[in-house]
Amino acid sequence: MNGDFSQGWTYWYNNIAGGAQLGIGTCGAPSSPYYVWFGDAAEQTGVDNMSYDIYQDIFIPYSNVSDVTLTYKTSINTLDGTTYDYDHFSLDLEDQAGNYLTDLGYFSNMNADNGIPGCQTWNGWGQPISSQYWGSNLRLHLKSYTDPSNPTIFRIDDVAINVKL
Repeated sequence: MNGDFSQGWTYWYNNIAGGAQLGIGTCGAPSSPYYVWFGDAAEQTGVDNMSYDIYQDIFIPYSNVSDVTLTYKTSINTLDGTTYDYDHFSLDLEDQAGNYLTDLGYFSNMNADNGIPGCQTWNGWGQPISSQYWGSNLRLHLKSYTDPSNPTIFRIDDVAINVKL
């Protein structure tokens, strides 16, 4: 899966060249030195009016499985304030044709720390994946959108599909 991004873009499709940034960054990745952020290359100003995404095709096993959970970590900084949802980031589960199935995570500037540049503490999240999707070829799609004013930088790392037998 390369959820810590230590192998660069291996297994991930960066849908808009230069849109999502991958590297060591300025915010100290939780595990490997690398993480992905949606914003400017220097991670210092953010980008207004952007829509970027990355995805990976995955298979979730079915046989002898008792639980499947998506886990990941985020760090979010904004200049939009935290009272209204202007900019957002989502983790969606889709079929491999890109048709939406379900939401596995949603964040906005309301989940952020105020200030760019800046580095919000990394927060860990987990979302169970319904058994109706087990045994399927799927797509994990990470999408970021910022409106025309006051950017938000969304960072993600340590993406994993945890299968409990």
